[in-house]
Amino acid sequence: MTAALTVLFRVTELDLRWQALAYSPIEPHWPHGRLLGWVLVYHLGTLPGLMLSVLAAVGLGLSFVRTEFVRWRYPCLFLVLLLALGPGLLINLVAKGFGGRPRPDQILEFGGLLQFRYPLQPGLPHKGFSFLCGHCSMGFMFMGLFFLLRGWKRWACLLGGLLFGLLQGVGRMVQGAHFASDALLGASVMFTLAAALAPVAAWQPQAGAERRHRLKVAGATGLLIVLMVGGFLFSMPVREERVHVWLEPGQASAAAGEAVLSWRAGHDAPNPAKVLVEVEVGDISIAFRQQPEPMLIRSQVTGFAFPGAASRIAAGYLEEDGGIFYRQRLSGLFAEKHGSFDVSLREELAQGLELRTRDGQIVLAGPFPARPLVVSSRFELSDPGGRLTRVGEGTYTSAGEGAPIALALEAQKVLVRP
Repeated sequence: MTAALTVLFRVTELDLRWQALAYSPIEPHWPHGRLLGWVLVYHLGTLPGLMLSVLAAVGLGLSFVRTEFVRWRYPCLFLVLLLALGPGLLINLVAKGFGGRPRPDQILEFGGLLQFRYPLQPGLPHKGFSFLCGHCSMGFMFMGLFFLLRGWKRWACLLGGLLFGLLQGVGRMVQGAHFASDALLGASVMFTLAAALAPVAAWQPQAGAERRHRLKVAGATGLLIVLMVGGFLFSMPVREERVHVWLEPGQASAAAGEAVLSWRAGHDAPNPAKVLVEVEVGDISIAFRQQPEPMLIRSQVTGFAFPGAASRIAAGYLEEDGGIFYRQRLSGLFAEKHGSFDVSLREELAQGLELRTRDGQIVLAGPFPARPLVVSSRFELSDPGGRLTRVGEGTYTSAGEGAPIALALEAQKVLVRP
């Protein structure tokens, strides 16, 4: 089944076609993912699978100290192993960690910067986390009950677990976080793993229950539960979206709820000599536009982290030259993180910009300003249209007239878009 599904999605464009149904070319790009129902599925959908696993761990521990639980020893061990080897090892560590498949909201077709990858096509390890769907796998856990029950109950659990996992898969699709193949292949992997582990559930206990071991058993069970809950806590979703806008004195805000800062310069006052945008993780896109606001930055940071982790933004003025700065810093423990920062600057106000990202790319988004750009730094440049001309070591310029706009860039890669 896994091989057949892989071939199906490798020879067709089903992933892109189905994903396009949830995408909007205008903001917000994934509007259905903001609906309350899908938000609840996203935040609460993994809890039933966690509860099933914790109950299995408790039952496993009780089987060593209570006679009435002895017969449930290996069925409970089966469920514990299914969690550890399925969502724990195969999906979240191996597939996600080394598959490198970008998520839908990261690929070019849906406004991102990365190339689309088919299932099992080599990608960017530890950068793309789309393959496979971790949330779905916690729903597919219930398919494992098919091998523990009898009669209609086993079929009900098989169908219910499949539908529950696919429900979470649809929720992740409409949020731009997973492709359909991530969910369907996850179902196939989980069922195949459950079938391989099924003989464990049929083992017969060789030893009964002994109360004298209750302290050791309690400690081992407690440690097992702590590991389960700890793994769950490290997968808490993080999604932070912000808009920072800089306005001239007396200028009204374009929209409510924005972080509004002063440009500190009127039409006749000198502009800040420098604008610094520095982020710890994420791609920066810079565009020069004819817009009422001097500068606007839209940011989105998503990922999974331990509770309390956050992306923090600081914005203010540089002391040395009166310039403007915008900095992003991460706090806490993250299992996965990526972000995007769209910088829009009014063309006639631009003088000098410094853009830095420790983990990401910088995109020069067209159209270019009428004034020439002087781009400097060391980076891997991707300029399919040949809009930048190399004039020296690590220095490029664009065509234009008037005072040049200085751009100092620090990134893994710089991409020029039309």
